[in-house]
Amino acid sequence: MTVMGELGHIDAAGLLQLLGSRRATGYLWITADGEEVGVYLSRGALSRVTSTRLSLRLGRILLQRGILQTRQLHEVLRDQQAGFETRSLGELLLVRGWITAETLASCVEEQSVAVLAKAIGARRGTFLYRPDEGPPTGVPSEVLNSNRILQEAIKRVREVQALRAQLPDVSAPLAPAVQIDVTIQSSTPVEDAILKALDAGANSLGELVDIVPVDEPVLLRTVIDMRRRGLIVAGQGDKGGTLGVAKQPPPGDDDLERLLSHTL
Repeated sequence: MTVMGELGHIDAAGLLQLLGSRRATGYLWITADGEEVGVYLSRGALSRVTSTRLSLRLGRILLQRGILQTRQLHEVLRDQQAGFETRSLGELLLVRGWITAETLASCVEEQSVAVLAKAIGARRGTFLYRPDEGPPTGVPSEVLNSNRILQEAIKRVREVQALRAQLPDVSAPLAPAVQIDVTIQSSTPVEDAILKALDAGANSLGELVDIVPVDEPVLLRTVIDMRRRGLIVAGQGDKGGTLGVAKQPPPGDDDLERLLSHTL
């Protein structure tokens, strides 16, 4: 029997723990803060985690680890966008011999942590659970380390929540300072990537989180430090004051792909 409800009554972590304890097999679909997350379970264990922006997250992780080069990611994404390929990003990278199956499995686990953390940390959303439903035919799945992934996701949520308490709302405008003192110019690759993304058209913390190829807690700590040093400024939604700039809508997939092509 299909079960649905609001996340306000039970959070995503509680749902997964409940389904795990009952050794459930089925499909859990969660919509949280404008993002869709799908989780396939087999006898209580995670077998596949999906999201509306899965390819971008996997590409970011591979770039972050230095496993993939920017030109390689662009080549595969272009083939997918042009309709030449219907296979997943991971499958295409394996076929080209650019990554190993072991590396892909490790990145998929890290990706699953990031996706579940988004769902667990959401303030509002809905869920739907369909028992005895598995991944679509032809879609590869494997039993993931459910306990480790869930615990790491919960840990990430707590860390991100503590950092975001010091930052503007995710949709509040961010921009490089109009005048930056030459003595406090960016000094790390992460700072350079953030300024480059802002110059390319990213205009909020939410967009930076989606497109800059670094771990989210590292990105948030860097943004906090850059604001303290006067390298970037925030608009409406800033807990420390406003610039009188209206909030921007969250980025769509087309926006993210456009920015990705200019910043990676």
